[in-house]
Amino acid sequence: MKLSFVWWNTSLSPVSKPNCSSPEKRAVASKVIQWLAETLEVDVICLGEVSQEDIILMQSLSEAFGYTVRSGVEKIGRTSFDTCVLYKSSKLLFLDGENLTSVKGTSFLKVAQRLDFGVSDNETVIHLFVSHWPSRLWCHENHSDRSLLGIRLRDNIEEVGLVNRSAHVVVLGDFNDEPFSSSLSEQLMATRDRSLAAKGAHLLYNPFWRHLGASKAYQVGDINLDHSGSYHYKSDNKCRWRTFDQIIFSSSFLGRTKWHLREDMVNVIDIPGYTDLVHGTEMKFDHLPVIGVIEKEI
Repeated sequence: MKLSFVWWNTSLSPVSKPNCSSPEKRAVASKVIQWLAETLEVDVICLGEVSQEDIILMQSLSEAFGYTVRSGVEKIGRTSFDTCVLYKSSKLLFLDGENLTSVKGTSFLKVAQRLDFGVSDNETVIHLFVSHWPSRLWCHENHSDRSLLGIRLRDNIEEVGLVNRSAHVVVLGDFNDEPFSSSLSEQLMATRDRSLAAKGAHLLYNPFWRHLGASKAYQVGDINLDHSGSYHYKSDNKCRWRTFDQIIFSSSFLGRTKWHLREDMVNVIDIPGYTDLVHGTEMKFDHLPVIGVIEKEI
């Protein structure tokens, strides 16, 4: 039995510009979701930067492919959560969920949204944490809030029983931090060292360290429009790609249980036609989807 998870920051309706998506952008988003559903047969699609109006317009499309739609759009203080989760009800049953926030002074920090799913094998619970941390335009790379987000996310993950060696945790989202950032590598304790993660139940494993560079090797005469991460910042004159979108796994998927990470299927997704829009300037799309897959041994 396999379960696949996709995270995609759609760029449709950022919190700073609510309900700003155009019919053209929504049409592109619908085609991306359809491609994920038909071509990759994804079980869980998590979307960021969506409004309630975006979700309503995507509802019939999602249901046509067997997804139950759970909106995560919710006002929190002066900001809002802006996510949505589509999941295959034939494989997953929603059990419980919670908005995870941290109060700092008069501000709310959006740590994550936790969704607990029962799996159709009738013996597995998956704890899914969906995060969309603030842009570096408003919260710079070394801002103390980034460490606090990592610490609070870690606290909440531990509450579901991470260190008991069998809790199944999947953490995904747009962190606006890279795998090596201290918020993820130090505070969240998401390591690139698979051997250490397999030995220590307290560690999370982040396979997206593999996706910091170009997805294809250079060949003579072939300077193509390759991607070297998941987020494309067109104005940067040194490095336009960042690996901000990631999927991170508990050590229970590294040989501790019957469930295993299929790291060969973890990737930044290159969707024909859509990747060209991310490179271009015609529409404001700047994130590629990312995928992670787990499999239960028979």
